[in-house]
Amino acid sequence: MSNPPLRGLLIDIDGVLRVGDQPIPGAGEAIEALRRRDVPFRFLTNVTRKSRAEEAERLRRMGILVSPEEIYTASAVTAAYLRRLGAPRCWLLLEGSGVQEFAGIPLSDDSPQYVVLGDLGDDFPVMLLHRAFRALLNGARLIAIQRNPSWTAEDGLPRLDVGAWCAALEYASGQPALVMGKPAPLAYQLPAEEMGIPCQELAMVSDDPDVDLAGARGAGLRTIFVRTTSLPRRRMPDAGEVDYVLNSIAELPALWDVIGAPAVPR
Repeated sequence: MSNPPLRGLLIDIDGVLRVGDQPIPGAGEAIEALRRRDVPFRFLTNVTRKSRAEEAERLRRMGILVSPEEIYTASAVTAAYLRRLGAPRCWLLLEGSGVQEFAGIPLSDDSPQYVVLGDLGDDFPVMLLHRAFRALLNGARLIAIQRNPSWTAEDGLPRLDVGAWCAALEYASGQPALVMGKPAPLAYQLPAEEMGIPCQELAMVSDDPDVDLAGARGAGLRTIFVRTTSLPRRRMPDAGEVDYVLNSIAELPALWDVIGAPAVPR
């Protein structure tokens, strides 16, 4: 059975549009070219500490024009999931403007129903992990905003990411975390639902074959790998592991002209 035609895109940010504070050459022009073609797309990133508005402004300063509403951060996906549960009481372990995504959700470390594990930066205090562990023993459920094992900071040095702290809490408590960001299926399903396009008619664009693209394939999306990797240890995918390979996002509009469904006349 042949695949249905592609009708939209989910696009990673770090390593695809930018590396740190440096834009990928041609990224802004590629996004504008997709808009001219009326291609539906959303941006999907495992950023936790930055709000959608802050990430959009950061891209704007690089000449990449994106609205906050077009961005799905891991924090925004998590908040949307919690609202679907009826906004239970949560202990949110997160700093930065990403906390704004949880507006309207009761946040408290007093008898939480959920421990929501995000990123507290370089100074993640181990005492908080002890307290989170005790909350889990008292019946709270564990949510990981994302579970990347590590990330590379702007100084070029690797850091432990949320996944490392999550693994410690899972091991100690015996409770598997509910994971929200990529590669969890919900991370792909939420923007697909908002666009009104089935996952099977979307493609994920990323430089990460092991997290973003593996999760996308599992959720039913097709996969587009770009070689402009943000981490030196990222590998080239094996033959047949992804559907398409590009040198950079600058080549995406031309690829869309070949693989995308024709635009519906207005």
